Amino acid sequence: MQGKETKAVLRKAPARLFFLILFLLSADQLSKYLVRKWIDAHESIDLLPFLSLENIKNSGIAFGMLQGHTGLVIFTSSAIVLLLIVTALAIMHDSRFLWPLAFLVGGSVGNLIDRFAFGQVTDFLRLPHWPAFNLADVFIITGVAMLLRVFMLEPEKNEEEKEEEGDGRGVSASV
Repeated sequence: MQGKETKAVLRKAPARLFFLILFLLSADQLSKYLVRKWIDAHESIDLLPFLSLENIKNSGIAFGMLQGHTGLVIFTSSAIVLLLIVTALAIMHDSRFLWPLAFLVGGSVGNLIDRFAFGQVTDFLRLPHWPAFNLADVFIITGVAMLLRVFMLEPEKNEEEKEEEGDGRGVSASV
């Protein structure tokens, strides 16, 4: 019975991955839309003693690096997103990677949409002594942390578990 359950999970993996990415992407884009609509550029609203909302435009990458190099940032970001999507399709049969890849793809695509639409991303979360960031950035960092957890704390599947998933020839993903 275990083999049938595994096959059923494998059939649902593409849909689960797609909907997780769509949910994260929607949350990111909605939050940026609301900030652009309700908060003036460089306005700051204190939410908590350690957290404020600001409407900051960032044409660079993390920590404001590569400001003014929008074309290079878009090209590099597009290549990374494509690589992430291909990787997700290739290894989505391994449930350990479902959430990390969804967070990485959702966050990366969220920032890429901003770069194509506006030539920059909207950052709005501000912690003391830290550059502003957005939900997509949080998703990317979360995805990286989840991947590190998978690689460091979860043992690789043993041969018996691999054989239960397939016929020993591996699982392929179609693009």
